[in-house]
Amino acid sequence: MASQQHLKGKVRAVTNIGKITKAMEMVSAAKMRRSQESAFRARPYAKNMLSLFTSLLTHLQREGDMISFQAPLSTGVVCLLVITSDKGLCGSYNSAVVRSALAWKELKEAEGKRVDVITIGRKARDVFRKRGVPITKEFLRFSEVATIEDISPVANWILEARRENLYEEVACRSTTFVSALERHVRGIQILPFSKEVLLRVIESIIPKTGKYSLWKEEQEEGRETSSTLLEPSPEELIEKLSDMLIRSEILHLVLESNAAEHSSRMVAMKNASDNAKNLMETLTLQLNKARQAGITQEVAEIAAGKEALGV
Repeated sequence: MASQQHLKGKVRAVTNIGKITKAMEMVSAAKMRRSQESAFRARPYAKNMLSLFTSLLTHLQREGDMISFQAPLSTGVVCLLVITSDKGLCGSYNSAVVRSALAWKELKEAEGKRVDVITIGRKARDVFRKRGVPITKEFLRFSEVATIEDISPVANWILEARRENLYEEVACRSTTFVSALERHVRGIQILPFSKEVLLRVIESIIPKTGKYSLWKEEQEEGRETSSTLLEPSPEELIEKLSDMLIRSEILHLVLESNAAEHSSRMVAMKNASDNAKNLMETLTLQLNKARQAGITQEVAEIAAGKEALGV
């Protein structure tokens, strides 16, 4: 059995760790609420932007207009945007995203394509570097709640790559926030645009219940019955809208990832606090047993001494 001094040292260490994890849990809960509110506020804007773009594509297809950048390219190169956190202690949040990204990368390489990896967050960058995967571009140190200024360098880089036709596909692997206890890794296609892809993204943004859960019914009721006049030209309009769409989509992805990161860290720290509490109970029991054993031994020694002295 361990000595009382050794057990007391363990109890003090576990107590201090429990206090730290409890404080981190409370901080993460506060950050999660702010990130959650920002992500939920961004959902209507992202949904309406995607919906507007989808309606425009539907109108142009009905009118027989073709959009140049919708034509599939054959560069043989695809781009993968991976969104993780800069910090750890958030459970399986980062590892789940990286596993999904690596699986997608291997799938595309098996098709004979070259994959350029773009990382947002230090954790994804570090994992890919350890695996010897070249990183084309990396972005670090965003705000706790991302802003349009934070994601501008990412959006500008993707927009420039689109103008230069560098990639035949730009995809993203990130985490979407569902609730404080639930989050999912998802993959979306950012480029090229298509009505089917945009509809899938919209459906992933729309909550199952609540104010914005009736989008499909609204779309069915709001179908156009008359011709639409577009000014300026459809090409100019869709070019401007596509830039705004990419920016809003990336911002939405980062906001959702922020909320999922803080919720994952809150749960991880709660589990750590619970484990520290359980360990404290075990160590306290061991300490009490050691103390009782010491008292019993002292009593036995006193009794033996008394017997030897014949008192």
